[in-house]
Amino acid sequence: MRFSRRSFRELPGATTRIRGANDLPYNPRRPLRLPGDRRRRRRPQLNGGALLRLLLPMLALAGLGVGVFFGVDALVDDEAAPAAAPTPSAPVAAAPQAPATAAAAVEDSVPAAAPIDVERSAPADVAPTASEAEAAPDPVPAQPDRPTIITSADLGGAPVVVERGAARPIPAGLPNRTVAPGLGYDPADATFALSSVWAAGTTLELTRLPGGPQLSEEDTAALIGTATRVVVGGAGAFRTELELSPAAFQLLAREHEEIIALRIEVVEAPPLP
Repeated sequence: MRFSRRSFRELPGATTRIRGANDLPYNPRRPLRLPGDRRRRRRPQLNGGALLRLLLPMLALAGLGVGVFFGVDALVDDEAAPAAAPTPSAPVAAAPQAPATAAAAVEDSVPAAAPIDVERSAPADVAPTASEAEAAPDPVPAQPDRPTIITSADLGGAPVVVERGAARPIPAGLPNRTVAPGLGYDPADATFALSSVWAAGTTLELTRLPGGPQLSEEDTAALIGTATRVVVGGAGAFRTELELSPAAFQLLAREHEEIIALRIEVVEAPPLP
């Protein structure tokens, strides 16, 4: 009897499961319950022995910590108590005061009597006699003082302060320059100046300002901020505010400089005519 390959059929292995239509769904994480099974699952019981073994060491550590805390606190209080106790000090006996010193102290405590002023002790309501009134000179009326604050009106409309002005030396021969009557020009006078702005007799304070690349660092440190005072001794028709005598110009500038920048402030107005 012969068998052909077509007469054999491969069957599934022993581990293969064929699911049918009536099979229940299977979930490995969820226990299988049959229909009609109403029994409740037993709740997990609390393991009291394990909990007790966990709490006992914790209570022992807490008690040990409390005991250490109170022991250290008591030790600190015992150490601080002797240091805070006041030490009795021996009473210091007062030194006996010498009789002369005590007498001097009593005299110093008594205020000295003020000297009697005979002139002031006279009554103030006593009128002078007729001869004394005739001999007394007539009172001189007080002259009004000139205001200390200088205004442009005192200078004939000229400014009181020029924050940045210019000055140059007086040329030789004084061309087109006029010197005020009674004032002589001396090139060696370091307080003489001519002005095209202020009248003769005005006192000015000059302060050297920076400006121009002709100064070295040493000259800049020595000259910038230098101040001097000059008196206007005359007038002239020139472009700068001032022309200084050679002696005054040397105080604020170097020989190679022809013109310098200055701060000009009026210190005293010219005298009244």
